[in-house]
Amino acid sequence: MPAAPEKTNPRSFHVLGVRVDAVQIPDTIAQMEEWIRERGCGHYIAVTGMHGITEARHDASFRRILKSADLVVPDGMPLVWLGRLRGLPVRRRVYGPELMMTFCQETASKGFRHFFSVEHQVFRKDSQKVFDDGYRHCKSRVRFRPPSAKLLPRKMKPPKR
Repeated sequence: MPAAPEKTNPRSFHVLGVRVDAVQIPDTIAQMEEWIRERGCGHYIAVTGMHGITEARHDASFRRILKSADLVVPDGMPLVWLGRLRGLPVRRRVYGPELMMTFCQETASKGFRHFFSVEHQVFRKDSQKVFDDGYRHCKSRVRFRPPSAKLLPRKMKPPKR
């Protein structure tokens, strides 16, 4: 399979061959809103820490996913520290659940609707309560479904069970 084209960002740094964007939650939300306003093709954000960076060293398909991501945000203090060492303005980690909650809170008043697809059985039991309690302010829908190859990039297969 040909290598995925890597996205570029002048405020990024590389760790073990993986690009990490030196962004914070407000930067990430601003980018997400811009993509929504453009109404272009789909975009995705990889929220990862050092574990994900290390996994990408050993798993070529996961490495391609990270390289193809529109943003790779630092969800872990080791990545924050590495960004700071490179002189980039990384104040704190971009914690995935906090990013999602903040995005919903800040965009609900703008008329945005939020859709979540929960595909893992472990999350199914508690997810609806979490969304009902934590995302009351959002126009959100949660859909529970089994994992599907239709959501994966071409030529990738769902994990074996």
